[in-house]
Amino acid sequence: MFPKIWQWKINFWSFMSVLTILVLLISIVPAAPTQAQEQVRVVSPEVLPDGTVTFRYYDPTATQVQLYIEMGRNALGAMCYGAIPGQSGWPVYEMTFDVATGIWSYTIPTMEPNVYNYHFNVWWPGSSRSTLVIDPSNPAWNPAALNTQLYVPGPGNEWQSIQDVPHGQLQEVFYFSTATGTDRPLTVYTPPDYDKSSRTYPTLYLSHGAGGNHVDWTTQGVANNILDNLIAQHKIRPMVVVMTNFNGIPGGTNGYRLDVIDSVIPAIESMYRVNNNPDQRAFAGLSAGGSRAANILVNSPWEFGFIGIWSMGGLTQSNLLPNLDAIRMVRGIDISVGAMDFTYNSAVQSMAALDYYGIPYTGLVTPGDCHTWYFWREALYQFLVGPLFKIN
Repeated sequence: MFPKIWQWKINFWSFMSVLTILVLLISIVPAAPTQAQEQVRVVSPEVLPDGTVTFRYYDPTATQVQLYIEMGRNALGAMCYGAIPGQSGWPVYEMTFDVATGIWSYTIPTMEPNVYNYHFNVWWPGSSRSTLVIDPSNPAWNPAALNTQLYVPGPGNEWQSIQDVPHGQLQEVFYFSTATGTDRPLTVYTPPDYDKSSRTYPTLYLSHGAGGNHVDWTTQGVANNILDNLIAQHKIRPMVVVMTNFNGIPGGTNGYRLDVIDSVIPAIESMYRVNNNPDQRAFAGLSAGGSRAANILVNSPWEFGFIGIWSMGGLTQSNLLPNLDAIRMVRGIDISVGAMDFTYNSAVQSMAALDYYGIPYTGLVTPGDCHTWYFWREALYQFLVGPLFKIN
C-alpha cells in the first residue's frame, strides 16, 4: 500500500519521558483556543532586552490559570539523584487576572538565554481538574505538541534558537504500519536545499520518550533549529530526519523495532530521496526511545550505521554476544547521559558492556544534568557534529 501524505507542509519560520507523563496526569488533551481567544490580540511571551519575560493568556471565563514552565536544567526534581524532597517537576506560577482586559499574566525577571518549554494550566467553572492549554499566542507548528517554546536570545544560545539562515521544512506524513494495520504519523525534516537538489540524503531516525509523540523533537527538542544552524555553518551534512511515534505499537521495544524496519524505512525510502545504504542511516532516542535504540543495536545492527542511546542503558555482555560481529561493524555508537540522571547507572553499565568487547563508542556525560530536554538537545548536537555520516 502506497504511503499517504497529509498535505500539511510548512516552513519553520511560520522529556522527554517521565516529565511528560506528569503533564498528562494533569490533562490528557490540550485545549484548542476559543473563538474569543482568537479574536483578542495578546502578546505572549513578551521578551524584554534585559531578559524579563511576561506571559499572557486571554480567557475571562477561567477561574484559575497557572504558568507551568521548565525553568532550569534540573527542573525535573525527583528524576535527579540528590533531588530536594518536595521539589519534583517544573515550577508552577499563579497568573494574575485583569478584569478590565480579561487577560491573565505573569512576569519572570531576567531569564537566562535558552529555550524554555511551557504551557498553561486552566480551570473553568465547574471543573475539578486543570486542562493543559498551549499558549494560543505562541502555538507550536503542529497541534500534537505538548508544550510551546520560549526563546530567550543571548550569547551561548545561538546553536538552538531560530537564526537568520536557510530553513528546512517540516511535514507531518502518514505511513501504513503492518504492525497495527493503520496509518500512523511521522514528522519529517528535509534540509533547506532538498527541493532544489536531485541528490540523495542520509537519514536520521529519532525517537521520543515515554508519554511523548512524533512532534516532541521539533517542539521541545527544537531539532530543526539545531539542524538548520549546523547545516548553514557547514558543520554537518544535510540530511533527512524522521521522527517516529512508538505509542500504540504492540510488542514493546521489539514490536517498535520491527515496525521501523518493516514499515517506516520502506515508506520513507519511497517518499523521499534518501540513501538506502544502511551505512547512511542513523537511529537515536531518548529515555524510553533510548531503550528502543539499544534494542535495535542488539537485534538489528545491520540496519543502521550509527546508533545513539541517550539517558538510557540496555546493553549487557549477554545481549550483545549473539550479534557481536555485526555490532562491531556499526560505524558509530553514542551513549550520552547526565551524571545526575536517574538512568546514569544503567548507561554506565552499557558502556562497560561495550568496553568488555572492545567496541568503541562516543558519548556526552555532563556532571550536573538530569532527565531533561536541556540535556537531550545537547546530546543531539554532539551526535550530529561527531562522527555521524562522516564515514562513507
